[in-house]
Amino acid sequence: MSWHDTRTLLALCAAASVAATGCANSGDATTEGRNGRSLGVGQGGAQDIGYFRSIVSAGGVPRPDTLDPVGFFAEHAVDLPPADCGEVVCVHSSLAIAQRFDGANWTMGFVGLNTSVDPASLPRPPVHLVLAIDTSAATSTLRTNLMESVRTMLATLRPEDRVSIVRVGAVADRMIGPVGPADRALATILTSLTTFNDDGVALYDGLAVAGEAALERPSTDALSHVTLLSSGAASRGITSTDRIVALAEQLAAEGVSISVVGGGAQFDDRIPLAIGEIGSGAYYFAESSEDLSDILDLEGRTHLVPIATDFVLRVTPAPGYHIGRVYGARRMTASDTEARLESPVLLVGQREGATDVDRGRRGGGGGLFIELYGDATSSLGADQNAFTVEVTYTNALSGEPVSSTVERRNPLPPGINPPTQMAQLTDPVPTRAKAFMMLNMFLALRAATQLYDEEDCARSLGVIDMMSGSVELWQGTEFADPDIAADWELMLDLRDNIRTQCEATFGSVTPVEPRSFPGGCMMS
Repeated sequence: MSWHDTRTLLALCAAASVAATGCANSGDATTEGRNGRSLGVGQGGAQDIGYFRSIVSAGGVPRPDTLDPVGFFAEHAVDLPPADCGEVVCVHSSLAIAQRFDGANWTMGFVGLNTSVDPASLPRPPVHLVLAIDTSAATSTLRTNLMESVRTMLATLRPEDRVSIVRVGAVADRMIGPVGPADRALATILTSLTTFNDDGVALYDGLAVAGEAALERPSTDALSHVTLLSSGAASRGITSTDRIVALAEQLAAEGVSISVVGGGAQFDDRIPLAIGEIGSGAYYFAESSEDLSDILDLEGRTHLVPIATDFVLRVTPAPGYHIGRVYGARRMTASDTEARLESPVLLVGQREGATDVDRGRRGGGGGLFIELYGDATSSLGADQNAFTVEVTYTNALSGEPVSSTVERRNPLPPGINPPTQMAQLTDPVPTRAKAFMMLNMFLALRAATQLYDEEDCARSLGVIDMMSGSVELWQGTEFADPDIAADWELMLDLRDNIRTQCEATFGSVTPVEPRSFPGGCMMS
């Protein structure tokens, strides 16, 4: 069991309907479920691309792998259809058909999950919260007001809960705990942690000590949760990324959820992100002590409840199609004939609504995208099945096994482009079409950073220029959306940085549009 962020953790999210013509889409926005609302279901992991944004804001061009797809999708709220399937997890699918920028066909499936289970209606067992704090010089600025940052988090705990604090510096040390959340010694310890500036971080040892503490549960049904503040450095003791991540996986298998809040000078996101990807907790980036306070507030105010275990999702293309690239879950595997995702647990969170972007953009959206290549010479006609989604899992609330199957039809024959340049929707609700525009924004940002990394400045700039017409048309219609607007602002800032860096190194650059870009033209 795990507890978390007040917004929804969505490595997988939802949609259901088919785009018919033009440059692609899909629709529906209802969020009413059996209990009056439907909530997204996810696996945890990155909840934003704060680190990527911070590099762009500082005038830099991030590494391509800094743009995490799960974190990017999580910044986008996507409305779901009703969770009225009669099970704790409902499966939805949608399909977009568009012309690629080079005129070829773009067929993209979208799979999502939601639930009508309200976590607030479920009993909450006691919690043992372990705060593991990196006390190296790199995190000194973040720790300026550590007690104030943690205060609201502790205020959300109950008298029966327990708290431990672990220092993760040149050595690892449990400073206190487990104690009650009102214990006055906590303030003293947290204040003292602002004074440390260690030269080196024993991250493996710190995680081991935190995990050992977390397993000292106040009761047999208690939740064990570690919130780790980390600079991403591991410079003392065991420094192997693989061994550190393996330790986190072992703790997750023992029922300890781990959230990582990354930040600090010379922050390295690779280890924090890898721990977040295990799925037992979330990963965030804190740019300042104020940002840290907001994140810990989110961490403390709501718990995520597991509603499904031993989850397996399998996408099978119909004859006439084969699977291409997949996006939205790093641990998903794909071949020509199957895309498969296995997760030990699915969690329910609390973010609702496609325009719910107040209180920051931390978690809430997402989805699983499966590219389909259609054979235009296939005998399969229009309005035939394009892919099938099968899921199996165990209902964590009842212990019962569950299986379900959903099919998604294509209104066009495989590999055939829509007959018009503008999208026509069988269910024309903007909040559903947004999922596919979200994917295109991610693909454009990723392509721009990859091309820059390859020193192909002309195409790096050109991919952003190529997107401009589609985005401007999108934002000028009823599809206009604040998340997409924020993406476009980020993309333009990145473009400015790429131009500045490239011209400083290579001189004047003339953009070249890479028409083979893997996205689809949403509007033209």
